[in-house]
Amino acid sequence: AGLRRAAEFFVHAGADFALLVCEPPLIDYYARFGWTPFGGRLLVRQRGAVAAFTLCPALTLGVKSAGPSEGTIDLCGPPW
Repeated sequence: AGLRRAAEFFVHAGADFALLVCEPPLIDYYARFGWTPFGGRLLVRQRGAVAAFTLCPALTLGVKSAGPSEGTIDLCGPPW
């Protein structure tokens, strides 16, 4: 129910797609709800420098359009 509510929120917020990072054992769980693996690079800012986020895999969920499956997503760092 929580994941369905989150998807509804993304629609009302006008998001093109949603992004989720999770532990590898949870990928199949989220896939059942339509999340797909993101095989590209996820970038973050740490201590003012751009760094690749490699701690956990990223997944996307299409909202207005299909979420990307490759390429680069730059989260740009705080404040989000």
